[in-house]
Amino acid sequence: MDFIPYSIISRVCANGVYGADIEKRKLYHWCRIYSDLEAGDIIIFRHDGKLLVKRIAAVAGETIERNGAILTVPEDCYYVLGDNAEYSYDSRFWLEPFVEGKHVVAKLFWHYN
Repeated sequence: MDFIPYSIISRVCANGVYGADIEKRKLYHWCRIYSDLEAGDIIIFRHDGKLLVKRIAAVAGETIERNGAILTVPEDCYYVLGDNAEYSYDSRFWLEPFVEGKHVVAKLFWHYN
């Protein structure tokens, strides 16, 4: 059996430093080592110099409709949406709509109100 080191990070977000998607004064736990990511998983990733938190809506090989065009998510990429769709700045609005796997920092697995 192989041993895989991992880290679990816990933070209380007090000032929104992780981006507008992380609510203030909540306790979050995320893991930097994770298995394959799937639609529905919540990830923390880097985008335009910021850490953002979004839910994966589509993974590599899946198709999405964006601005009337059908796009296929490229290999090792994700199409992400914010849970608060009305106010979320996410894949729907970015010039490059996909998050590359190399930009994923962690997978959120638990938060506490």
